[in-house]
Amino acid sequence: MPYVPPHKRKREDDSIDKFGEQQQRSSFELLRRYLNGVVNKANGGNIVTVLPELFKENIVRGRGLLCRALLSAQEASPSYAPVYASLVSVINAKLPEIGELLVKRVITGFRDSFRQSNKLRSVALARFLAHLVNQRVCHELIALQVAALLLERPTDDSIEVAIGFCKECGALLTEVCPSSLNAVFDRFRSILNGDVEREVANGTSERRQVISERVLLLVEALFRVRKGKFLEHPTIPQSLDLVEEADQITHELSLDDEEIDIESNLDSFEFDPAFEEHETIWMKIRSEILGDDTNEEDSKESAAEGATVVGDVDGDLEDAQVVDSADAVVSSANEGIAPPIDVVGFGQGSSGSDIVDLSETDLVNLRRTIYLTIMSSVDYEECAHKLMKLSIPRGAEGELCNMLVECCSQERTFMRYYGLLAQRFCMISQTYQALFEKSFEENYSTIHRLDTNKLRNVGKFFAHLLHSDALPWTVFESIKLTEETTTSSGRIFIKVVFQELSEYMGLRKLRDRMFDSFMDEPFSGLFPKDSLKNTRFSINFFTSIGLGALTDLMREYLAEEQAALLKQAQEQANE
Repeated sequence: MPYVPPHKRKREDDSIDKFGEQQQRSSFELLRRYLNGVVNKANGGNIVTVLPELFKENIVRGRGLLCRALLSAQEASPSYAPVYASLVSVINAKLPEIGELLVKRVITGFRDSFRQSNKLRSVALARFLAHLVNQRVCHELIALQVAALLLERPTDDSIEVAIGFCKECGALLTEVCPSSLNAVFDRFRSILNGDVEREVANGTSERRQVISERVLLLVEALFRVRKGKFLEHPTIPQSLDLVEEADQITHELSLDDEEIDIESNLDSFEFDPAFEEHETIWMKIRSEILGDDTNEEDSKESAAEGATVVGDVDGDLEDAQVVDSADAVVSSANEGIAPPIDVVGFGQGSSGSDIVDLSETDLVNLRRTIYLTIMSSVDYEECAHKLMKLSIPRGAEGELCNMLVECCSQERTFMRYYGLLAQRFCMISQTYQALFEKSFEENYSTIHRLDTNKLRNVGKFFAHLLHSDALPWTVFESIKLTEETTTSSGRIFIKVVFQELSEYMGLRKLRDRMFDSFMDEPFSGLFPKDSLKNTRFSINFFTSIGLGALTDLMREYLAEEQAALLKQAQEQANE
């Protein structure tokens, strides 16, 4: 190829239509290679890193390529089925149309390979389908249909495929539909007992299909696996359980559906007249999924702001994703919180005098570091150890408490991870216990600012600290349960806290704690006796949330007061 000077090459590049057919074709080919490379390098140890890499490219445009790459990788390495199924479950939670397309292709591929008696492909696709069922990407009904199809006219190959299939998804079927699984194993038992015969027509004569001794031994081994409750074949390995149950999207497709559109046209290039518009839409979708903006300028700005990474973070998460998420949570935590400008240790001048950090740079960096540590830890014990090693400056411990509450509120559902972490710090030092007491009061006073989901998470967070006695119950002094002093948000918060305490402790233990005479003063706001109106309101509130047993003493008090008032009224009438 002749040498082209840079200035001429630049002129030629400028003259090419960036969104023309040639450029689109080139980008489509690059996308195909990229997706193949990312899928092929996925394994159980790096799946959390691979996922952000997938979302960086337009997988909506390349959904056909992605499905083809996953199926090719699965057929080449069937043992990686749990990894690829976990990958699909995350993609399906964000972009369900991609998950549905993959399920359609797996079903169609399995049916075709079964009809063609292609054992190797049937084994790979059956195993993939089993783990898609485990990840709740597919409905369990399709698993039962696959087992029924394989055992309808049993041969050595079909029984062997069915055995492998039942091992992979047997644990889940035992939980969700045990009676149907019993029917499948009854079929295996009849095969083992020689009660099943397959008649194969061959002209005018008929012969019996005999099941080999090797396959019968495999069936016996399957029964032993079932007796052991599938312990060697868990539904989802812990490291691959990446999607919360509330976020799972299950596709109810059937093996009997004849008209399944696998959209094979997506595997080949097609010119897109609205390419630029579709790319812009994908950029917005990607930003929502990853929670970041991957432009170089924004990255440089983040670096200039002094973004820091914890030295002992394990690197299991994608750096860009975690750092940008940290910025979001930190900025949320910054709202309405005044920085401690008199903190010693944030910086020392040459003369030894304290330097006041009015720019809050150190404070923001501290919060980001705390967030990164929380999100990169495997469990709460590891996280507590890392946070203790951070040597948080004296006077800034409150930022740790605020970040824990803020991170907990941001989750879709309450995670005990945050409650256990806060409990550990309360047990370590009375300083943190006092700070969480203060946090309880502050959060209750501003609870009306939170939406319902955040409110519930915060309520369950503090309920965990209370039932574990990490937080003293005197914090209830800040609550006065009357119609005038509470808002709807405050009442929901109180409801969540007490219902969680009832679940943790049991109603009897909770009732004994509330009736403790030493706690009369802290609970005087929850069970007011200053007026009959407030007493009735408190009784009605606890009764409406299913905890009326906590108001027995108040009911006695109310009855006595009403009787006294009635007696007084009668005496006045007699006079």
